Amino acid sequence: MKYKSILWALSSMLFCGCAVEEVTPNSTDDNEKSIMQTITVQSASFDAPATRVSAKEKTDGGYTFPWQGGDKIAVNAQASYATGWGFFSLVADDEGSTSGKFEGLFKLLPEVNYYSFYPAKNFDTDTDAKVIPIDYTGQMQTKDADLSHLTNYIYMAAKGNENFNFTSKHVGSLIKIQLKDPFYYKANKIILSIKDEDFVLKGTVDLTQTTVDAAPDITATEKSSTFRIGYSVGHAAITDNTITVYAMIAPTDLTGKKLWAIVKHGDNGDDAIYSLEANPVNPFVKGKAYALTGTIDEVYKPEHEAVDLGLSVKWATCNVGADTPGEFGGYYAWGETKTKYEYTWDNCFDCVRSTDLYKDDSDNCWAVYKKGGKTKIEPDSGHDTARERWGDTWRMPTAEEFEELVNQCTWKWTTMDGNVGYEITGPNGNSIFLPSAGVRYDTSENGAGSWYWSSTLGSECSSDAVNLYFNSSSHKTADGGRRYGQSIRPVKDKD
Repeated sequence: MKYKSILWALSSMLFCGCAVEEVTPNSTDDNEKSIMQTITVQSASFDAPATRVSAKEKTDGGYTFPWQGGDKIAVNAQASYATGWGFFSLVADDEGSTSGKFEGLFKLLPEVNYYSFYPAKNFDTDTDAKVIPIDYTGQMQTKDADLSHLTNYIYMAAKGNENFNFTSKHVGSLIKIQLKDPFYYKANKIILSIKDEDFVLKGTVDLTQTTVDAAPDITATEKSSTFRIGYSVGHAAITDNTITVYAMIAPTDLTGKKLWAIVKHGDNGDDAIYSLEANPVNPFVKGKAYALTGTIDEVYKPEHEAVDLGLSVKWATCNVGADTPGEFGGYYAWGETKTKYEYTWDNCFDCVRSTDLYKDDSDNCWAVYKKGGKTKIEPDSGHDTARERWGDTWRMPTAEEFEELVNQCTWKWTTMDGNVGYEITGPNGNSIFLPSAGVRYDTSENGAGSWYWSSTLGSECSSDAVNLYFNSSSHKTADGGRRYGQSIRPVKDKD
């Protein structure tokens, strides 16, 4: 294996190319500083118990991670008298190798603690590089069951004696998730969710806290109850309708907690919610690999935030089927709880089809809700999209509650999460964002403007229901055909 080296006179920093290092002293200078000529490097691996076997398990020891071109590791001498030593970088040319040797002059002190981290960072040359930022949001599935993209955050430590033996370990945990999903071809993201617990998304590690046998602890700077796994159909292994994805996460204590995987099926698809079986009781330990399988969980309801705008009800911050305020979410015909491929009069809830739909004297105009004397969908009817999808006390807004938004709030056309829509500010100064998500009809879509369903039947014809309509220049309530696939923004009553 060949390497390139660059030498600068920088303070107490030694950069080299990968992970497990074995150093043999060649000579000692006047200051008793050992000069090493050879460092042997090996890739790190995860400990994968026999009960968690995987197609990507290279050896009995676990998953191996070959080096890639340009890989680096920084090594810092933890000694004040090391100041003034040279700084150099060794870059592996032999991509894919699991071991190799570095040839050259390496000044390493005996009886000195050394610590290292992969990938190498642009350290401040005026100080010791002790605290390393970590970001697990970047450790996600990007290739077909390929683990080579999950190599970040490897540490090693050693104390010099006759030989320097650096042992490579991982700060994070590797998880393999398998989900049987008949609609895998629609999936565009997978989100892990923990109830009453948080994933560490970002944080720092202090390299000086490492030992040969123990990893440094992570100091969290950003947490979330959800963790998004990057995913696309072309980049995940699919066998017998089963999706297999990998992710690197920070160690997480799941003792007594529940873990779910939420599969998103595009902009016009329902979520598939899986309950994940995670054993042992306290999984996701540093440097360990875990395999999780999911079973459909129809009971799970995600938690969402409610905003008080100073009106009669609180409004949700995002649409049903969306994760963020700017995402469109799903499209639902009035009174339906699942999205679908085709939105017609023939397949919609409580709808009738007639050429005389909008004639008041036509019996065909009146569907069951009107004939039965009903004027709106009740939250516990089984047809309130918000209640059925989100649970708790969420429900669809009424026509009157949409009128409050129109008449008592300030509307500002803007952009969020890459989508245009309105920032709506209530009388008390709080605000929500409604994206302009368009509408679905038959098998087509119309993106000019946006429609949001209320729970209220139309005032003139019960084949209609009241919706909130807006475009960049206007916003109002109006009647619309109940077969159309529209957005749902839930509300909940104030306590």
